[in-house]
Amino acid sequence: MKNEPPQVFIFMKVGDHAGESLEAILRRKEERELRGEAGKIYWGYGGWFSASRVQRCAEEWIRKEGRIPLLMKETKSKYRPKGEIPSAKEFSKDGITWKPLPPGVKVTGSEYALVLGEIKRVRREIDLGKFEVGCEPSRRLNAADFVQPRVGKAFLVATKAAQQPRPIAIHYQARLVEPYAVHLR
Repeated sequence: MKNEPPQVFIFMKVGDHAGESLEAILRRKEERELRGEAGKIYWGYGGWFSASRVQRCAEEWIRKEGRIPLLMKETKSKYRPKGEIPSAKEFSKDGITWKPLPPGVKVTGSEYALVLGEIKRVRREIDLGKFEVGCEPSRRLNAADFVQPRVGKAFLVATKAAQQPRPIAIHYQARLVEPYAVHLR
C-alpha cells in the first residue's frame, strides 16, 4: 500500500454502532461475511449518500481510475440505541428488485450498505484540502469545506486547486466491489 492517497476514494467516518463496538463489528464482518457464504462485506450506513448515488459515482470513476477504495476515519459515536435495533433482511441494487441478504450478513439501523472486498487497518493521513467532492450534488466543492463534524461520508477526487491544508487521520482502508452499494430493508 502506497503512502500517497489515491486520486479517487470514498471517505467515511466509522465508530461503534447499535450497541456494538467498532472492533466487534470489524471482527464479525471479517469472519461471518467475507469468509462466509456472502464472500463480501456489507457495511451499513444512512443519510443523503444513497446507494444509487454511490453506484453512479463508482461506475463513472472506475472507468477512469480502475478501482475505488474506501478510506475510514475512526470517530467516537454518540449513537446510543434504545431497545433492540432490527437487522436488514433484504438488499436491492436498484430499490425495486429485492433479494434476501446472504447467510451470515448482519446490518443494523442502516438504509444502505457499501459492498466491500476487505477492510484493513492502516495508519495514514490525508489532506482534505487537496480533494474536492467528485459527484453531484456538491461536485467541485473542496473537501476541507465539505467534510465537517456532521458530514460523515463523501466521494472525493484529487484537485489541482488545493485549499488551506486540513490533515485528517485515516484508520481503515477497504476495497469497493460490485455492485458497490445496495439498498436495505
